Amino acid sequence: MEVLDISRIKEIRKQIKRLKDEEKKLLAPTMTDMRKVGEIVGIIKGNAKSISSYGQSNATTQKQAQIFIILYLYSPGTLIGDTMPAGLRNAIAKEVGASPPRISNIARDVRFLLTTYSDFREYVEYLWCEVQARLDLESSMGP
Repeated sequence: MEVLDISRIKEIRKQIKRLKDEEKKLLAPTMTDMRKVGEIVGIIKGNAKSISSYGQSNATTQKQAQIFIILYLYSPGTLIGDTMPAGLRNAIAKEVGASPPRISNIARDVRFLLTTYSDFREYVEYLWCEVQARLDLESSMGP
């Protein structure tokens, strides 16, 4: 063992701490009030009608996009295999009209769809921008 190894270990620990801090920041939910899930679904439904490509009128595709966006806002870690916070699955199921087990299956599938199909990714990105703009507008207007 060399003295330089000690310095290297210290540097690695600093890097690990920095990465853990960054991960924590990326996995922090943007939203926590589950009463807003229905509002988000409404925003998506309203904007999905204006898109004519990729069969966005397809109810399954719209549901997949809704679930991805809601998970991204409320539980980003779910999109990489973490568990959903208590109550979120049921809140999503109620608003999108699917069973809780179906929500879990769709949550597992959307990451694949997003990374594999560019047209689905573009659809979700469009809807995400619309949701984000609407939520930003509402938060800037205050209660």
